[in-house]
Amino acid sequence: MRCVRAGPDLAEDPERYGKSGAELLELPLGLFPATNPGKLRILADRAGLQTLATVERLEGPGRAQLEKAVLARFDYVEVPLDTDVETRGRMLAQARRHGVKVVLSSRSARPPRSVESVLRLFQKCSRAGGDLALASFEVFRADHVRALRDASAAAGALGIPHGIAGTGGLSRLASLLPGDLVFGAFGGRTDGLDIGVLSSIGPATRLFAIVGEPAHPTAPLEVLNASFRALGLDCACIQLQVGPDGPAELAALLRELGFSGFLVGRPFRAAAGSFVPASGGAPAAVSAVTMRGRAFVSHDTDGWALLDALERSGVRVHRRRAVVLGTGGAARSAALAMRSRGARVVIAGRSLRSALEAAGAAGVEAASLPSLGALLLRSSLLVSAIPGTGGGIVPDSCLHPGLVVVDLDCSPGSRDLSGRAAESGAHTVSGAAVLGRNLVEAIRLFTGARPPRRLVEGLLDESLRRGAMAEKKSRRDQSY
Repeated sequence: MRCVRAGPDLAEDPERYGKSGAELLELPLGLFPATNPGKLRILADRAGLQTLATVERLEGPGRAQLEKAVLARFDYVEVPLDTDVETRGRMLAQARRHGVKVVLSSRSARPPRSVESVLRLFQKCSRAGGDLALASFEVFRADHVRALRDASAAAGALGIPHGIAGTGGLSRLASLLPGDLVFGAFGGRTDGLDIGVLSSIGPATRLFAIVGEPAHPTAPLEVLNASFRALGLDCACIQLQVGPDGPAELAALLRELGFSGFLVGRPFRAAAGSFVPASGGAPAAVSAVTMRGRAFVSHDTDGWALLDALERSGVRVHRRRAVVLGTGGAARSAALAMRSRGARVVIAGRSLRSALEAAGAAGVEAASLPSLGALLLRSSLLVSAIPGTGGGIVPDSCLHPGLVVVDLDCSPGSRDLSGRAAESGAHTVSGAAVLGRNLVEAIRLFTGARPPRRLVEGLLDESLRRGAMAEKKSRRDQSY
C-alpha cells in the first residue's frame, strides 16, 4: 500500500488526497487535537482512502485519541513498539475487538545500524502481535539504503508483512524499496518520494535521477516527468541529495538499484568523470549519465545546449572573443564547446588557481576577476556559469551593446545580470533556453526518443512560471 501523510489542509480539500495516487491516508492525530477522530474518518472516506491513525506516544492524550480512532473504525492504528507491554497488549486487544488492524512500529531519528538490526525489529513487531511491522530511520548514506533494502528482502522471505519509512537526504530511495507499506511525500514535503511519482512506478518502469543541484530547483524534475508522460514512456525521475559519502557512492547505489541514468548537477559535474567512464572522448565535465550494458557512461550535454541556444538566437560563435565566468563543470563545458567552434575563450574565476585548472581542462586561457572589466570591453560574448547572485560581480560599466550575454542560472531571483545587460543594449540569451535544449538532449540519451523541442520548452516555461509565482508569494508572505 502506498501511504501519504495528511496535512492541516485535509478539512479544506480531502479530495485532493484522493487524487494523489495513495491508497492509505496517515492521520497524525496530534496534528488535529481539536478534531474528533470520527470526523477525520469521514474526511478520509471523502478522499476514498483507507485510514492509518498515528500518535507520537501511546500515553496520556495520545492513548485516548488512538482509542477513539479504534472506536471510529479506522482501518489501521499505529502502536509504537517501545510502549510498555501491558498498555500495548490492551491496545492490541481493543483494536482486534473492533476489527482494526495494528501497525507495530519503531521510528528512529538515527540511521539503521545494520541489516540484522532492522530485521530484528521486523521480527519483534511481528512476534508482538502486529498485523504489519514498520521501521523508520534517518537515511542519508548509501549504506543506509542498502541495509534497509536487504532487511526488507529478508523480511519478505520470512513472510513478515512490513513497511519502511525514511527521513533525510536519501529518503526518496527508501520510498522505492519493496514492502507491504511504502510512504510517499505530498504537498511539497521533502522526506520521501512524491506520491504522484511513486504511484506511477511499476515493475517495468525505467528510473532516472537528478543528483546534486540543478540550474533551477524544481523545473528539470517537473519537465522530465511531464515529458515522459506526454511521450507515453514508462519512465520516472527523482531528485536526490548527495550524502556525505559522495557522488561516486551514490552512483554505485543507483546502479545497484537498477536506475537507467541520472543528470549531474552542481557541484559534481567537473568531478563526475573520475567515477563514471566517458562516452567517446573524455568530456571536460559530465552533465548526463546513462546505462550501457551493466555500466554507466558519461555525456556532456551542456556545451551542445549552449551552442544550439546561441545559434537559434542568431549568434555565431566563430572567431568571437568569449569570457566564461565560473570554474565549475558548466563553465568548462561552455568553454570547450565555444573553442570547438573557433572562439577564443577565457575562463575567469574568483580564484586564479581554480580558473587555471578549469582552463587547462577545456584547453583555453585563464584570468582572475580583477581583469574581468578589461576582458569584457574587448569581448563580444559573456557566459555566466556562476549560480545564485554570481552575475552581480560583473560591473555595469563592462556591459555594452556589442556584447552577447548568457546567464546559465535560471533559478528564481537570478535575472539580475540579464536585466542589466538588456538595459545596456547587449543581446541576451536566457538560461532557460539553454536548459530547455539540455533537457531535450537528456531525454534523447535516456530513452532513445528525441522529444519535440516545442513540447519540452512549453513544459519548461510553464514550470518556470509556477516557480516565479511561488517565489513572489514567498516574498510577499515574508514581508507581512
